[in-house]
Amino acid sequence: MLTFEPESANPSVHFDLGGRDLAELDRPDARRQLGQALAAGHAVLLTGERGTGKRFIGSEALRRKSPRSDVAEIDGSVAHLDEDRWLKALQQSVEDAGSIVLLSHIEEIPLRLMTTVSDLVARATCSLVGTTSEQVDDDSPSVFVRESFPVVVPVPPLRERAHEFNELCREILRELEGSDGRASSLAAKSVAALVASDWPGNVRQLRQVLATSRIRAAGREIKQADLPARYGSGQAGRCLGEMERVERQALMVALRDAEGNRNVAAERLGMSRATVYRKLKRYELH
Repeated sequence: MLTFEPESANPSVHFDLGGRDLAELDRPDARRQLGQALAAGHAVLLTGERGTGKRFIGSEALRRKSPRSDVAEIDGSVAHLDEDRWLKALQQSVEDAGSIVLLSHIEEIPLRLMTTVSDLVARATCSLVGTTSEQVDDDSPSVFVRESFPVVVPVPPLRERAHEFNELCREILRELEGSDGRASSLAAKSVAALVASDWPGNVRQLRQVLATSRIRAAGREIKQADLPARYGSGQAGRCLGEMERVERQALMVALRDAEGNRNVAAERLGMSRATVYRKLKRYELH
């Protein structure tokens, strides 16, 4: 199985985005890696947190590869409704060399189908992209299907994709424009305020925020005041640096593990309560 790792002087080395550094903004992103793998005739598995846009990225890459074909999406999350019919649909799709197939939510495929699905993926003659939000776990039933993909491309969470944030926002706004014909753009301070967030809901959350802000905006440009309160105040117009992002994430994790108890979080972080309270206010986590 191929995975993707940072570019090196050796062109034969493949790439892996796991452990991606926020400061390394010049390396190829998941879209480019996916396109390269599909062009080489490989089936590709996209992995990552929920809401990172794996289905969108996968569908987009498949349509780009075969613009005259429709993407056949086989959704693992509905396989339990009629397992035999679902499996037949998958078999017909992956055995058609001219089809382009998106096999989504692999982690939700029923256990009894995993071995068969793994075999179908391994023998697929079509252009195939799979998606899963499940973390790599050798004890997971879906490991059989995961390992049948020759190439795995991790899709980083939105908080680690500051370098593509502008383009991503433009894509979402263009998509929203297609539904109502209303063109929108983001003011520079709005972009900076959005980039500074941690985005636990990833691209799905960003789409919701932009859709809401478009409705609130009086004109074409979405100003900072048009953003939901969480994004439109506090660190207005200032992008967090790499160390600030790491610190903010550490605070969030400590608070989560302490079930919101700030005193416990401060103790675990080795900080005074006053310092933690000050940082929580600074990063708008209070």
